[in-house]
Amino acid sequence: ASSAHAAYASNRRDVRVGGLQSTAISACNPGNTAWRHLPNILTIGRVAALPPLVASFYFSKASLVHVPGILFAAIALTDFADGYLARRWSVQSEFGAFLDPVADKLLVCTCLVMLAGELGVIVVIPTVVIVCREIAVSALREWMATKAAVSQVSVSWSGKLKTATQMAAIQLLMLCVPGLHIRAALHMQTSILVRMGLGLLNLSALLTVISGWQLVKRAARAQNFPTMTF
Repeated sequence: ASSAHAAYASNRRDVRVGGLQSTAISACNPGNTAWRHLPNILTIGRVAALPPLVASFYFSKASLVHVPGILFAAIALTDFADGYLARRWSVQSEFGAFLDPVADKLLVCTCLVMLAGELGVIVVIPTVVIVCREIAVSALREWMATKAAVSQVSVSWSGKLKTATQMAAIQLLMLCVPGLHIRAALHMQTSILVRMGLGLLNLSALLTVISGWQLVKRAARAQNFPTMTF
């Protein structure tokens, strides 16, 4: 009788522990809770953060010149976080797939326009190249979607390298360029970082052209257009 009672108690304990484990796992599963919306919330937040970023770029106080660079870094971090969490939790959505690249392009184009206004033609030229490429590739992907072949123009390694170089360049420039006249007055040495940022920006413009041309060739092959050998 005592062994039967012990077995019964053990079974009750296993059921109780198992139930608690099951509840805990269910509670931590983002697919079953409101947490599944977090990746999309981060993406929306990236867009909503653009006005404060623009405003901070034109702060005139010396103590605030680093704010734009810090804000840009935080916004760029959400770009990594939303994609990582969506894949980790398997909560990818059509809305997220649409908004994520839009948010990225808005961030990049906004920063490039502000930097071009401060540094002039040296930034205007790569900015024109990058913006025109983004518009052209977006149009190309929309057209390929109508042909049910959008997978043929998905992001490639060269596109990812372009994005990484672009973000690194903008990060350096956003840390150094805002309030540049104030920094000069304070004898702050930023010229080396600015040159590094400009070098990376021009490299990213070159990668932008290369990756865009690769997408055009892939689209042409998918639609049986004449083969492009260059």
